[in-house]
Amino acid sequence: AILDRDTLGRLYRTAKAMGMEALVEVHGEEDIEKARSIRPSYTGFNSRDLATFDVDPVAPVRLRSRVDWPTSAVFESGIGCGEDAAFALSSGFSGLLVGEAVMRNPALVDELAGSRPGGGFWLRLYARRRAGRPLVKVCGITNERDAKAAAGAGADLLGFVFAPSPRRADSRVLAGIRDLEPLKVG
Repeated sequence: AILDRDTLGRLYRTAKAMGMEALVEVHGEEDIEKARSIRPSYTGFNSRDLATFDVDPVAPVRLRSRVDWPTSAVFESGIGCGEDAAFALSSGFSGLLVGEAVMRNPALVDELAGSRPGGGFWLRLYARRRAGRPLVKVCGITNERDAKAAAGAGADLLGFVFAPSPRRADSRVLAGIRDLEPLKVG
């Protein structure tokens, strides 16, 4: 919504040239017109009005019907239970973007995935959440010293890049920090 058509196109082509896929988010007709010019492979349809933060679960369905290019459609925001997910998936969406609802109720991941509750990543992450304190993720860790410093400073998660990048981490770094408390994500 904040990008003009030319900037959106330039950013999209740059991402593709770097071997990445972009999830292009739309909120209304104007966004769909801009996205139509690039015909993204992945399109996110947000049910949250960014001006009021109200959620309208039918908005993505309405917007999805206006897209006339092949795209993997992702339903964004407003997923709070399995029934919400079932509604989105039965309305032609191939994916869901959830965030806040999962942080408030980590068992939702199990409900959405149809799996049994367990001690997986999301439950461990949720357990680290402390009242009045945000979760902290330090990204781009490339060596053991930095990982230990971030853990010592209270990081909840350590992020590692394994794709070709100047910040690419050697997988051997993970072996040296296996016992550090923060969760590791790549």
